[in-house]
Amino acid sequence: SKALGEYIVTVNNDTEVITPEWIEELLMFAQRSDVGMVGGRLYYRDGTLWNSGLALDSNRSVTLLHNKIAGNSSGYYGRAVVVQCFSALAGACLMFKRDLYQQIGGMDDVLFKVAHNDIDFGLKIIQRGLCLVYTPFCEMYHYESKSRGSDLEGENLKRFLVEDYCLLAKWKDYLQYGDPFYNVNLSLKTPNFEVKTEKIQYRY
Repeated sequence: SKALGEYIVTVNNDTEVITPEWIEELLMFAQRSDVGMVGGRLYYRDGTLWNSGLALDSNRSVTLLHNKIAGNSSGYYGRAVVVQCFSALAGACLMFKRDLYQQIGGMDDVLFKVAHNDIDFGLKIIQRGLCLVYTPFCEMYHYESKSRGSDLEGENLKRFLVEDYCLLAKWKDYLQYGDPFYNVNLSLKTPNFEVKTEKIQYRY
């Protein structure tokens, strides 16, 4: 409500910029009429990759693609180092138009007080026919959960499981046949694009 600019950038308090021209790299795509949101490439403190885009699944919600591979790796057939579209982007580093944010009603801080508000927001953008773009040319370190602790321990875990359930319930129709931006023949049990061994439900 305080922002006056044409674009909004969300940056976590546990991030550190690597790319000097990171804002320009995000803006390159955010200003396009067919793009709703843009996110960057995030690294752990040790230089390994935190994610190069997110994939969604009706059973396990979010998979951080290429998680923990070497930071200088190009990933699965180069997917870690090319601009592409996803169903979800990490809220630790995002850019989007202010008027779009207001039209959609912003991020839901009722159902998703901490986790998944970025994913829910991105899916609402996709509902409007706009793209979520990942660019590897905006790079940051992401010292994950440095200030608020892990989502996988104690009370945080209880809260996270509720938010996880809410996300899967709300977007079950979108995820009925898997993530449209991820190959249905590949597994999401790991972040490494491994071939599925279980039965696959195709759209046709």
